[in-house]
Amino acid sequence: MTLPSTMTICGVSWKIVLMPAKDMWEKTGMSLFGHCLEASSELRLATEMEPDKEAQVLIHEVMHAVCENNGIKMSEKDTRVASNVWFCVLRDNPEFVEYIMKAGKES
Repeated sequence: MTLPSTMTICGVSWKIVLMPAKDMWEKTGMSLFGHCLEASSELRLATEMEPDKEAQVLIHEVMHAVCENNGIKMSEKDTRVASNVWFCVLRDNPEFVEYIMKAGKES
């Protein structure tokens, strides 16, 4: 499955940008797998990850975007826990995901 290049989060279009981890280090001064930039509506992900890790990091950065968009202050630890839980719930329950995607759309 291909990583989307954009996604809508709370009504705002966000770009998903892949870049080498060393470039993220140069831009932020931090060793990161991902970074959420609210000002430019970008979710940056390191290119050196396996698909499962990439999906986990994407959900983590989406959690940051949701919180920033709604004025919610979450610690990095709380964001990590919440995003890992959602990754597991979504990955382990495809019928749940299908139900959410179709709820209210059926005639």
